[in-house]
Amino acid sequence: MLEEKYIIKAQIELNETEETKNNSLAELRLWISRHDFFKNCRQDDKFLLQFLRTKKYNMERVIDLFERYLLLKKTYPKWFDYGQTEEDRVWQLYDAGFVYPLIERDEEGRRVIMIQAQKLDPKFFTFSDILRLVTLIAQTLLEEEETQISGVVVILDYTNVTLAHLRLFPLSDVVSFVEIIRTSSIGRHKMMYMLSMPNFATMLVEVAKKVLSEKLRKRIKLLKSINDLQDEFDMSLLPLELGGKIPESVMLEEFKKLAIERSPNIKEIVNGVDWDKVALEVDDESCTIT
Repeated sequence: MLEEKYIIKAQIELNETEETKNNSLAELRLWISRHDFFKNCRQDDKFLLQFLRTKKYNMERVIDLFERYLLLKKTYPKWFDYGQTEEDRVWQLYDAGFVYPLIERDEEGRRVIMIQAQKLDPKFFTFSDILRLVTLIAQTLLEEEETQISGVVVILDYTNVTLAHLRLFPLSDVVSFVEIIRTSSIGRHKMMYMLSMPNFATMLVEVAKKVLSEKLRKRIKLLKSINDLQDEFDMSLLPLELGGKIPESVMLEEFKKLAIERSPNIKEIVNGVDWDKVALEVDDESCTIT
């Protein structure tokens, strides 16, 4: 059962009422039932509400996002169509402490994702590994209704980043990734703090900003160091190693347990699509299913 503060937040920020929610769920399920390739996909409230809340119950936009999101495996197979070997690499990257969610939410109920670039081995890991891990974390967190409503904050720490790290991010891949965020990602992206960014990395940020909407551009803040974060963020939420209360190892272990527990639901998202029945046409503006 959702706490009252989240119910109120959903009403104010997402135009959500019980009537709107129930009617929209019924409408989305009806649309799914009319498309054979989606009939076996997840239709539980928790999953469908991810789309409804992301698009604030605008059904035309909800359905467009639903199509795009479920078909990412076909539109970007090099990133989203992968097997056990690639999944093992994803968990290796996770265990290195490169990216993970903090245990506690912030005062607004938002989940916080910590990224530490210096923990990425640029000689071993790839852009694909990074994208897959970030996707896995996002999918796992969005199983929480509180996160669907309140959104996510990202802290990206560039301390000790090198040109070798930068070479992992070809401009074409960065543009494609930002396009996925813009058109095909679910969830509420509330804020991104970028810390200690070297001059040679600012180009990537500027490229990304050109693709993002003005609203998302305003949610990116560049700070000189982690010390400057204290004016923006409750530092006690950070791992012990960065001035918080809970050791990073505990945070890593806790989320990994959660991800494994929710893994069947996450895998069902892709497995529920009847790929043999999908005919896909993709251009720069739309994703059309026939």
